[in-house]
Amino acid sequence: MGQEMASSGIRRAAAGAAPTPSAIAAPAIAAPPRVGEQIQRLRAERRMTLDDLSRAAGVSKSMLSEIERDKANPTIAVAWRLTNALGVSLDSLFAPQKTPEAIAVAGPHEIPTLSGHDAKYQLRVWGPIELAGKFEWY
Repeated sequence: MGQEMASSGIRRAAAGAAPTPSAIAAPAIAAPPRVGEQIQRLRAERRMTLDDLSRAAGVSKSMLSEIERDKANPTIAVAWRLTNALGVSLDSLFAPQKTPEAIAVAGPHEIPTLSGHDAKYQLRVWGPIELAGKFEWY
């Protein structure tokens, strides 16, 4: 029945009549940022307990726990105190979390190369230069 109504609305739109509300696609609504997860991640990175952050920010431990579990949303004032205590900017709570790339492609100019004796061979490091001396692929 709903499909018939939508298709009839589309037919009317094609014939010059205004489409029914069900025939108009609604824009996708983005999910709100998971502020609690960000705060919990930042706190864990700094090896702070709930109690540590609670005292540093002046926010009750129970409220902080609810925020971290996304059971409560902090006010701007509370979010500001938490970010100050964590040493980050307020906008970092709303920025999407970047995931590190599993594979990075290096161009020829980024690969360290050593030419062998009489240029009969080349030695190239196939891996991140930061890992040279720990793990190396040649």
